[in-house]
Amino acid sequence: MTPRQATLARLYCDLFRDSITEEVYDAELAGLQYSLEYAGDSITVGSVGYNDKLPMLTEKMVTMMKAFQVDPERFAIIKDQVGQSLALCSRCSFTTAPTCVDKFPTRRTLLVDRLLRSLRRIGAHVDSGGKVGGA
Repeated sequence: MTPRQATLARLYCDLFRDSITEEVYDAELAGLQYSLEYAGDSITVGSVGYNDKLPMLTEKMVTMMKAFQVDPERFAIIKDQVGQSLALCSRCSFTTAPTCVDKFPTRRTLLVDRLLRSLRRIGAHVDSGGKVGGA
């Protein structure tokens, strides 16, 4: 996995979670929870709770993931947040650095500065399919 791929996966997960906050509010009140995690070379969707509606929540999540459109304004905000997180990690001591890098897990641990450079190169261009591009 390249730094760019790791960064795009992190951005996708963060942007998607941000976009569905209102959609899943009622499910969370009913005791259902979802997860969307980037781990190495995959993105995992999960749901937990004690309710017969759990399969519907998972299906709704996957459907929303397929139709997800990136909001350019939210992209800029989330990209900045990810950049701040990485910048903080670059100042971490060696004892806390693994915790920071865990947010970008890969088969080989990527250096934080490579991730930061990759993030800076990702532009806010969003094509008609909602895919994020960049230089």
